[in-house]
Amino acid sequence: MNWEDGRPLGGRPGDGFIHSLLSKERQAGGHPAMNVRLAACIAYAGALFGASAVPGEALPDLTRIGTAVHAAAYAGFGALLFRWRATPPARTAPAFLWAVVLASLYGLADEWHQVFVPGRTPDPMDWVADTAGAALGALVLVAWRLARAAGRVT
Repeated sequence: MNWEDGRPLGGRPGDGFIHSLLSKERQAGGHPAMNVRLAACIAYAGALFGASAVPGEALPDLTRIGTAVHAAAYAGFGALLFRWRATPPARTAPAFLWAVVLASLYGLADEWHQVFVPGRTPDPMDWVADTAGAALGALVLVAWRLARAAGRVT
């Protein structure tokens, strides 16, 4: 497997995937913002995990707005993931797909994680809201990127 520019993933044999993302080699390839953007994604994922680890009894009743809260939280995550994957010279469509798929998989894992949290239960509709929110967040940045390329925004 190779990066877009043809260089192999990772550095030395045995280096892991995360190492290949954070390596100086990758920075030297002209993508120094990639590490900062990845760190922002990891920090945001940690915040989502922390929020999901709060026991059910300690949460306010969000019955009416729970889906919107999920969508809003994952819109931010989808936007961050898109920014990470859309580092030039990446194309917009693959970056959008990466962002939505990664956020959706994380949302699925987050719902499964709630099985182990007292007073919390996984809900498939929360996962759907997570995925839709991530798609919306990434889509906003896609629209901004396209408008910027067309000269409509600076």
